[in-house]
Amino acid sequence: MARNEVQSEMIQMKKEMTCLTFFDIKDASCFFNRINDCVAPVMLRMPNGEAKDLRFNFLAQNFLTWMDPSGSIPKLKLQCNSPQDVEQLVQFMLEARS
Repeated sequence: MARNEVQSEMIQMKKEMTCLTFFDIKDASCFFNRINDCVAPVMLRMPNGEAKDLRFNFLAQNFLTWMDPSGSIPKLKLQCNSPQDVEQLVQFMLEARS
């Protein structure tokens, strides 16, 4: 693959990235099930600055629930690359508020 093709592909990936911020996630188990069902990486920025795919990353998932004594997640910022995943996660947010 030529260098220009790689750069073009990377630019396209950046264009499709969507940042989502979740507030007050009460049912972390249900939320992580939705994350694990995603088709593309769902990136979480760790405290050390490193980005990790949250799908099936049980260490990161447990870390997020340890921050609150009730096991809920007060605030979470994620990056998604798949429009299908964004739709699924927005649907989760809407259902959780009902």
